[in-house]
Amino acid sequence: MARRIAPRSIPVLIEGESGTGKELFARAIHDASPRNHKPFVAINYGQAIQSETAFSCLREAWDLGCWYYITYGGGNADENPEYQEPPLEDTKAKIKREKKAALEKLAFQESQLQELLQQVETLRIQAKAAEKTEAKLQALKAAGQVPADALKFDEATTRKRLIDKQLVSAGWHVDPNDGNTSEVTLEEAVPHQPTGIGNAEGHDQSAG
Repeated sequence: MARRIAPRSIPVLIEGESGTGKELFARAIHDASPRNHKPFVAINYGQAIQSETAFSCLREAWDLGCWYYITYGGGNADENPEYQEPPLEDTKAKIKREKKAALEKLAFQESQLQELLQQVETLRIQAKAAEKTEAKLQALKAAGQVPADALKFDEATTRKRLIDKQLVSAGWHVDPNDGNTSEVTLEEAVPHQPTGIGNAEGHDQSAG
């Protein structure tokens, strides 16, 4: 059967389980064909192959493409371009350069990723510290508000008590019941104002 198939320039599909002799039958076809002067290349898919084997397969694929073009595309053999094998050394050098560039790009991307992760970690620590500071401030504010509420202090009361304390320290007579004295009044009419008569807080009558 191999001798019957070998003279014909057609693709041959050989099917069978592993170990049934598919490669031997394919070699028999090759040895009986007009291409027997060319190398027989057996490819085990999934295994790494040498560059020479890859180029041989490339040539076989090119020949097969030409056959399809002539047989089914209605083309002429003269119309097919001459096959040119890729330069082996240039291809190896190019692959080496591309591999090096890819590794350098991956290394750069990894360094950028590490930097971003470090920035994220720093921001997380800062946010956590800010949360603790805010919680501490709220706790201090709440703790200080308890006696303020108990003493019924507000902003106006606090300011008045501070002013009264300064006046007493200076020797002024301040009414402890928030009233007026001969020296200190809560509001005093002040004439000759640009808008008429205004009021002034904490006026010293004796100084008037």
